[in-house]
Amino acid sequence: MLKSRYFATIGSLFGDQAVYSDETHNSRISFLRELFSCMNLNPDLIDQYGMFWTGTIKKSKLWFPGKWAKNGIQEIETTENILEKKLFRCRWLCNAKPDVMITSGKQAIFIEIKLESGFGSSEDGYEQAKTQTDIVKLAGIILPFLKDNRIAQTDLSTTPKDRGLSWNAVVDDSKEVESSKNAGIEMIKRHLQSLPKSENRRTSRSSGN
Repeated sequence: MLKSRYFATIGSLFGDQAVYSDETHNSRISFLRELFSCMNLNPDLIDQYGMFWTGTIKKSKLWFPGKWAKNGIQEIETTENILEKKLFRCRWLCNAKPDVMITSGKQAIFIEIKLESGFGSSEDGYEQAKTQTDIVKLAGIILPFLKDNRIAQTDLSTTPKDRGLSWNAVVDDSKEVESSKNAGIEMIKRHLQSLPKSENRRTSRSSGN
C-alpha cells in the first residue's frame, strides 16, 4: 500500500480543493472536529478564533491544518492554556506522511525509513517520532480503509534503538532470496547488499580514518 493513498485520502476527507461548496465546508468541519477529538482538543475553538479561517469566522473558508499560521497557533495555545503543543501537533501531522504503509486484511503497519539521518526535531518542539505516533492514532480513527484495523508502527534504520528494524537484517534476508527474472527485484537486491559498504565508508569518514 503506497503512502500516496494515505495522503490522497486525507485530502479527500478535507473536501474539494478547487470548489469551496457547502459540501466542501461540511467535509472540512467534520475533519477538523475529528482531528480535535483525536488530540483531546475542544472543537468549539474552531468558531472562536480567526486563525482557522481565511477571513471572517463562519463566513469564509477553513484553512487546511498544515497551513495554520505558527504565530496564531502559539497565541491560541497560550490563551487557552493548551499543553503538549497539541495544536502545533495537528499542523505537523497534517504535513507529514508515513514512508511506507502496508495493509493486510484488518492489519496495517506504518514504517519510517532512515538511512543516513535520524528522527528530526526542531527548536519549536517538533519531534518526528511523536508526529509519526500522532499519525497512527489519527489514521485509525479517520481513514475509512483503516477504521477498526490493528495498526502498528516501526522504523527501519542502520542503528535501531528501542524499536525498529535493522538494515543489516534486511540485507541478510535479501541474500536468501532466490535469483529472479524480475529485473526490479534483482536491482533491489543489489542496492540492499551495497548498504553495508556505504555504511562502512560513512563510519570511516566520521572517525577521521
